[in-house]
Amino acid sequence: MTLKHILYILISLIIFSGCNNTPHNINITCDVELTNSDGKIIANSDSSIIFGDKKARTTKEAYSGKHSIMLTKDNPYGLSRKFKNLKKDTYLKITVWKKSSDGEGVIVASAENTKGDRYYETSKKISVKGENGWGKLILYVNVPPDFDNEKFSIYLWKVNGDTVYFDDLKIEQSSERKYPDYAKKDIEPLHMFIDTSMMAKLYTIRDRAFKNGVYESLDDDWVDAMAFYNGEMMKIETRLKGDWLDHMRGKKWSFRIDVDKNKTFKRMEVFSVQNPITRDFLSEWTSHQLFRQEDQLTTRYTFVPLYINKKSRGIYACEEHFKKQLIEYNNRREGPILKMADDAYWRIQKIHKRDKQYFKLPSYKAAKITAFGCGKLLKDPLKKKEFIIGQNLLYSYLHGKKSASEIFNLDKIAKYFALLDITKTYHGTVWFNMRYYYNPVISKLEPIAYDGYIDGGVFDNFKRPIFGFLRYGDNIKEKNGLD
Repeated sequence: MTLKHILYILISLIIFSGCNNTPHNINITCDVELTNSDGKIIANSDSSIIFGDKKARTTKEAYSGKHSIMLTKDNPYGLSRKFKNLKKDTYLKITVWKKSSDGEGVIVASAENTKGDRYYETSKKISVKGENGWGKLILYVNVPPDFDNEKFSIYLWKVNGDTVYFDDLKIEQSSERKYPDYAKKDIEPLHMFIDTSMMAKLYTIRDRAFKNGVYESLDDDWVDAMAFYNGEMMKIETRLKGDWLDHMRGKKWSFRIDVDKNKTFKRMEVFSVQNPITRDFLSEWTSHQLFRQEDQLTTRYTFVPLYINKKSRGIYACEEHFKKQLIEYNNRREGPILKMADDAYWRIQKIHKRDKQYFKLPSYKAAKITAFGCGKLLKDPLKKKEFIIGQNLLYSYLHGKKSASEIFNLDKIAKYFALLDITKTYHGTVWFNMRYYYNPVISKLEPIAYDGYIDGGVFDNFKRPIFGFLRYGDNIKEKNGLD
């Protein structure tokens, strides 16, 4: 046993002893029926827990009892409460019943840590429909590692629109969020087994990511593990996956998984599993079906329950990585998959997040054009030649050296942009998300559709009606001398 291995075991004992400490239990309900002598709304079981004054209380509507909170333009906030010293990686589950004619009204959880970073989560969508127009909101608060022992504010907010009514607020805390046992539901889960030392290493890497503000993966971040699916055992390597920290909050982490030789998972050698919220749940899956229907290159994308060391982590989105199986599955001749390296971009983001400094550097122009599995490609004379041709084509595109018809399969890229506008999967067009397949048969590039959505849905800061509208509008302004 190496010294490094022993250190990982010692770290794991510290981490898991800390993780198993039971937090101060919070189990609070407030049905807006009780007030104290000072005119403050109080919790049902503890009069010392106050949720603001009673001026927003009304008898016009109620989900239960006689009273609810009525939020209006002049009084948009209600049932606010600050919670102190929440431990990292604990959970709050907040539920409330809402009645709103226009769908407005949210639960908000916010906090600011000692570094000035802000945690902010809201829940607006109805999870459970009740009677007479009432619906239940649910918000899960995962206390991040860099918000250990910070104050969290919980409150209700009428953002816009008409009057909103809230009733029966409930706040529960637990050390770990519980997910369904899918084995009892006859749904075949993927099981991952990661030993204590390797799990400790992943916790250390995760802490590094939260310290830096982004996850910058290193070659040494991989750990050995085992996986089981459909009665078959697979030796795997895995690491954390995702650039932003939403992939690592709570205990529902995202993973990149590399299956050992001669084995595959659903015919994939390398794939990712991640929280479906990071791709807006079914939105990403639906867009993949539309792209595939039009014979556009896209990754295989599905869902699978995941267990880690026998604990259910809920439903995960499962997506294949950029290997030759992607090309073969889409009935194309094997060829390199190209991308622009994003190392410089994420280093800038790390400095920005960690040190609160931002340098406007040309990370896009400085990005080198590389390929997935580049090391192996360069060892094969034919594949190396194809890579160089594809690299030159992409360089010509980026620097305007050739026409589009000389670089791309025009039919494929025209359909790609048309489908972008139909699905609004604009997140996939950010330069470091773009992937290109070099088709050696016609010596042209094809785009690969993937990563179209973010948590919350469409990523479109410019609110454009079609993808090319912004550039076209800028050109008009320039020609007419407009600002």
